[in-house]
Amino acid sequence: MTPKGAAGLKGTKGSSSVAGTSPLTKEAYQQQQLDLLKEQSLPYAEYQKRYRQIMAE
Repeated sequence: MTPKGAAGLKGTKGSSSVAGTSPLTKEAYQQQQLDLLKEQSLPYAEYQKRYRQIMAE
């Protein structure tokens, strides 16, 4: 059986080796995505939509 958390790893093979860093934990990935989201000037509705997508991952 595949762990439930592995479902989000599709398509990421090799991406960590390109950056030369170890893979991020789910929490660290979410925080990174939230930090990037905060840097963008988005309307509130779009921000809220993307925030929910990030937290659902």
